[in-house]
Parts: sequence; C-alpha cells; structure tokens
Amino acid sequence: MVLLPVKRRGAGLSLKSTLGWETATEPPLYLIDVQERIVVHAPPEPRYVALSYVWGRETRHPAQEAERRASYDEGSVSLATDFPSNLPAVLPQTIEDALTVVTRLGETYLWVDAYCIDQNNEAEKQAQIKQMDKIYSNAFLTVAAASNIDANAGLPGVSKPLTHTSQPVPSRGPEKKDADS
Repeated sequence: MVLLPVKRRGAGLSLKSTLGWETATEPPLYLIDVQERIVVHAPPEPRYVALSYVWGRETRHPAQEAERRASYDEGSVSLATDFPSNLPAVLPQTIEDALTVVTRLGETYLWVDAYCIDQNNEAEKQAQIKQMDKIYSNAFLTVAAASNIDANAGLPGVSKPLTHTSQPVPSRGPEKKDADS
C-alpha cells in the first residue's frame, strides 16, 4: 500500500472549482461515508480519500456480485436517485481495507470508482471516467494498492500482515589474486 498525499492549492474549494465542473449537466461526485457505509452526494467542499487499485478479472465472489447486481440492476437502485445507497454487506478485501484506513485516519469520505461511479448509467460512467484525473488529483490523499493483482488482495498491513523479504547482498571482500601471478 502506498499513501500519496496531494497538495491542495487552497482550502474551501467547491466542486466547481475543485473538479472544474461548470454546469449542472456534469456528473455529480459521489463518495462513500465510511462510518455509515453508504454512498452519498459529495458535500460542497469535499475532503476525501481516493482508492487506486486493480479490479482484476474477478473482483467479487459470485455471491457478492449477485448481491451487488440485485441492488443496482433493473433500476432498483440508481446512484442518481436513490440516496443514501447502501454498500453491499460483503466488499472486495482491498475496498474493505481502504474503509478501515480512512476510518483510522479520522476521515469521513472515500472515493472508489466501482461504487462512486454509477456503473449502470453509461453516459454518466463515461463522463466520470473523463473526470478521474481531477477526482484523484483533488483527493486529500490517495491510497494506492500498488502490489495487488485484483480487488480481493487487500492492503498490506491492514487485513493481512506486512511481508518483509530480504535480499542477500553479496559481500565484496578483497579480490583473490591468481596463483600464477
């Protein structure tokens, strides 16, 4: 896990000045409230942590995916209209660990693309993808799961212990002279 602090140019930035979104037709910013475990509209001056991670091929156990789909498919829940939107009871381990990190840091909000971008609204999804550089650059902090192969791998030092590997370092002693010299 790598923590990447982001220097802010000023305090009290609005969504318009923070993300450069000029009109109401721009996609709204959604964040996860880590205490309530719900997806909410971002407050006017959001301070949030972003998660950068690899989804991988299979980001959820099939039962988890079914639970998630049941809550979002067929218009039953839409990020645009249904708030607050509960997170699934079981999340991929990397996302669960990120919630823990944000809580331990004393922060309130986490941005995770899989849950903060409406995956069922193609137009909004594409608009959000185009804004991801701004979303990440304006986060208070970005947690990067740099060594993960998928979202189930977790964050080292959170749900799984840190692994320390040592590399042998060859010693450079005095060079041996050839016996014939």
